[in-house]
Amino acid sequence: MAEDDLFVGEVNEDVRRDSMVGFLKKFKFVFIGIIAAVIAFVAFMEWRSSQDTQAGIAQSAALELAIAGDESAKDALMALSKPSAMTELALGKIEEDAGNIDAAIVSYKNVADNSSYLDSERDLARLRLFELDDSYDGAALMNPNAVFEIEAKLIEAERRHANADQDGAVEIITGLLQNDRAQSMRPILESLLIAWDVEVPNENGAAVEETLADDNLEETSIENQ
Repeated sequence: MAEDDLFVGEVNEDVRRDSMVGFLKKFKFVFIGIIAAVIAFVAFMEWRSSQDTQAGIAQSAALELAIAGDESAKDALMALSKPSAMTELALGKIEEDAGNIDAAIVSYKNVADNSSYLDSERDLARLRLFELDDSYDGAALMNPNAVFEIEAKLIEAERRHANADQDGAVEIITGLLQNDRAQSMRPILESLLIAWDVEVPNENGAAVEETLADDNLEETSIENQ
């Protein structure tokens, strides 16, 4: 009976970790999507003044198609005679979602390398390049107080873990736990370490794994009474 309980516990633990990893991956894209939406609003103010021109109207129409997920959005964006940072980012996102990573990288590079675009737009493009292109140098993105420091470090940690460098990945995540800007994401960071079988302290200094073990022991005691 004890062996059966142990087996079931191990299976449940594996399922829990797989679910947590899946959740973290989904959360990452949602988080980046929210940032992109904010930048989209800033960029909207940039091209708003040109809406009365033919190029401005074409850009507006193409972006509306992209936001709506219309299948014709890609053709509309590629047909623009004067693309903007937002149209390039939108095109990159469409290519990325379609699995055309090389094409997405080209669009993001067009934004990242254009000094006439807003720094926030260029940094978002650099962040996408950092995740999609293993050869891209994202060191500047991870500088303290950089706009996307936290997101870039999460990408780097996941990359190191995927390449069997768990020590390096754990060092990055534990560093983020000490970063004041990352405190709102502390539950996510701690859950990521737990999914990697790493014991981490909670805000009260107790070990997360120990807390979970105590909870499980308490539940077992109640069941046996």
